[in-house]
Amino acid sequence: MALEKEKTSFKEQFSALKNLPRFLKMVWATSQGLAFSNIILRVFKAAIPLATLYVGKIIIDEIIAAIGQEDYSL
Repeated sequence: MALEKEKTSFKEQFSALKNLPRFLKMVWATSQGLAFSNIILRVFKAAIPLATLYVGKIIIDEIIAAIGQEDYSL
């Protein structure tokens, strides 16, 4: 028998972020190094999609530049 997941609204999911400062305070009280690394890794994880888009932009720009410089004389 499959378990049905309860669907949550975007508003409920967004309101769950209010627990993040409390969570980080608890982690900070346990280990400051762990809290610091947790924050750094979360920022890094959030930056990965932006970096991927930027690298894709650079690749596409280089392809367009190469096509524009193509010599058509035979």
